[in-house]
Amino acid sequence: MKKIILSIVGIALLAGASGARTPSWLLFSGNTEAMAMGDVSITAPMLASRQFSLDASYIRIASSGEANNEFAASTFFAAGRKAGVNLMLRGSKDLMAGGGLTFVFGDVLYANATVKYMKLSDYDGGSGKVFCADVGLSYNEGGFTAGLKASNIGKHLPSNVKAGLSYSFNATLTHRFVLAADAGFYIPQAFRAVTASGGVEYSYNGWFFARGGYHYSSAPETIPSFAGAGVGVRMRGIGVNATYVFAPQKGPIKNAIFCGLSFDI
Repeated sequence: MKKIILSIVGIALLAGASGARTPSWLLFSGNTEAMAMGDVSITAPMLASRQFSLDASYIRIASSGEANNEFAASTFFAAGRKAGVNLMLRGSKDLMAGGGLTFVFGDVLYANATVKYMKLSDYDGGSGKVFCADVGLSYNEGGFTAGLKASNIGKHLPSNVKAGLSYSFNATLTHRFVLAADAGFYIPQAFRAVTASGGVEYSYNGWFFARGGYHYSSAPETIPSFAGAGVGVRMRGIGVNATYVFAPQKGPIKNAIFCGLSFDI
């Protein structure tokens, strides 16, 4: 089934304790549903359910009394049943553009590699341009998914490695649950931290969704811990999702609202 997805997302900026501005997309996925579940989002795109998708996002940034705007756009399309292509663009003051490939092996194993170009206003003590990469591997069979992903592999970036599991099941014909968790670590000294996330999604009859989760960080001054809660509805291919993030007032991310709109055919 072909899918065309258009989403509008509002999120808040994450800023380091030193005052240096770190783009939100270097630390979190920014996905409305994932943020409600503690940002559990490490698996490669699923070719079996996504033939074509297009996402456009508007990002409202609010930190330390400042307000900024960012944009994001991405697309994914399958090249047959065994390969797919993803493209992305994000930025405002900072810019990121990238593209990658996803391959599927034996209908259960997915591998993804993405190369990204970034133009950052605060990079290694000044402004700079850098290339980095994401690589991921996931196993999907039935309702079980296991994944491993390395993100932002590059010099002086918050590179991280995560591993995670998820399981989906029907409690009854109308009640469905998804349980997900991951854990990982950030490598550079400036961002060094151990993180863990866990979340649950409940859906009623495939049209109403409720989500909740928690994200833990051992270095909350740079990579915050937070709790997320969200709801969503989907009817006749149109979906609306909203997420609220609860974070310490003195932390680098304060109360943030994520809103998403999707259209599927």
